[in-house]
Amino acid sequence: MHLALYSRRVARAVAPWNMDFADRTAAVLAFPWEVLSYQEWLAANVRAATPGSDYLFGEAKRRLAPADADVLVSAEDLAVCDGRDGTHLVSSRLGADLPLADVESGGARAVLAAMDGERPLAALRETAGVAPSALAKVLEVGFGLVIFAPAAVAALDAEVPGVEIVRHPGSPYEIDRAYWRNMGDVRRALADARETLADVELAETDPARALGVFRRAHVLALMGRDLDSFYRPASPIALRGAAPGALLRSAPELVETPGGTRFVAGPRVHASFVGGEAYHRALYTVLGDPEAAQPRCHVDDGLDWGRVVIARAEQDAQAGPWFCPPRPLSVAHFAAVFGALAAAEQAADAGDRATAVRELAAFHQRFVRLHPFRCANQCLAMSAVNQVLRRSHGAGMPHLVLDHFALRVTPAAYRKLFANAVACYVVTGRSSASRFAELAERKRRAFACINRIATAGSLGGALAIVAEDLNVARLALFAS
Repeated sequence: MHLALYSRRVARAVAPWNMDFADRTAAVLAFPWEVLSYQEWLAANVRAATPGSDYLFGEAKRRLAPADADVLVSAEDLAVCDGRDGTHLVSSRLGADLPLADVESGGARAVLAAMDGERPLAALRETAGVAPSALAKVLEVGFGLVIFAPAAVAALDAEVPGVEIVRHPGSPYEIDRAYWRNMGDVRRALADARETLADVELAETDPARALGVFRRAHVLALMGRDLDSFYRPASPIALRGAAPGALLRSAPELVETPGGTRFVAGPRVHASFVGGEAYHRALYTVLGDPEAAQPRCHVDDGLDWGRVVIARAEQDAQAGPWFCPPRPLSVAHFAAVFGALAAAEQAADAGDRATAVRELAAFHQRFVRLHPFRCANQCLAMSAVNQVLRRSHGAGMPHLVLDHFALRVTPAAYRKLFANAVACYVVTGRSSASRFAELAERKRRAFACINRIATAGSLGGALAIVAEDLNVARLALFAS
């Protein structure tokens, strides 16, 4: 569908088609071949969407794959041991005992011996005595756990800190390499456009300028600066394709039937109770917005900002909560979005932290509700948020699931929740490794609190758990 649109644009640019060969050659040169390559890559890398899949990245899982240029090092005490069930990689220091199926101990030891901390992976593949199958298995089992690429991770983190581009920090090896590299490109593009993004008058009178910055940033997020670093966002809608830089203009279409509300066509965003319904009801109660758990329409200063509905589409097993973004996209929408970002930029420059955070909350909530792109809206919004926070607070923060709460709560409630997230998850004055470790520990404590609330059995029981330890509850985003 998207390629057809590009083709029509090219056709309009070079029409009529009864032209000479040179002009028709120009039409071929004008075609966006990089986008075609990206669409082909998406089609060849379709992931099955399964109920309960971890698209919010709450689960610890290695996503950064080793590259040929990586210089690999192993844990200092990593050893190859023979067990009853075969060969194992063992590190007492890291608490690892990893089985190596179908690899003899001699082959595994040859692989570890070749990792001298100087040769890249490409050279290891050519090292005498290193069997390709053994190397592949050792990396499949041990990379990111007992075998590392510290120089590669440090280079990526220098472009954009890994803890500022994930929802829930864990190991840096849980971050997709193409995504990490592309978000560095986004960070630079937003920094280069700061003069445009910090102009309040321009944002309110000609928001198309700021929108152009974000459309280019969207291309960078999906394809990278050289248009060859392909990334598919994890949101379910991306399984059906992505359109770099293109605005999602279609409107949600719903019909009422005797069996309930049905989706016919158009965009919709998951508004499920991430973490459990009990957690959401307790959180919204503490925020003073208990109605956020119910379907509702959002209107602010007479402007439509979308609605939460209970509905199902033809392919859905059952009805569920969905957010319908406002359409049509209007100049007033974009003026409100980018006006808030510009105000935050100016407050950060003035050293006014409170105003910067308040305006960032407004920007973020409006951007994710507007849902201007088919996918990757949260990573773009949080890239802009963190660009400002780094100047006002000295560091950015993880993405968390702020976008899910932004779809439901009132602007006043969201300001409280967002400010609490900034207070709890902006960590400064530490090395990259210690930031990862500290934020991973805060994530662990927050998840433990949320899991307890999920089994509370009643709203009163959930609120009692919150009251037990307010510091931990704040990590779970409870803010009064």
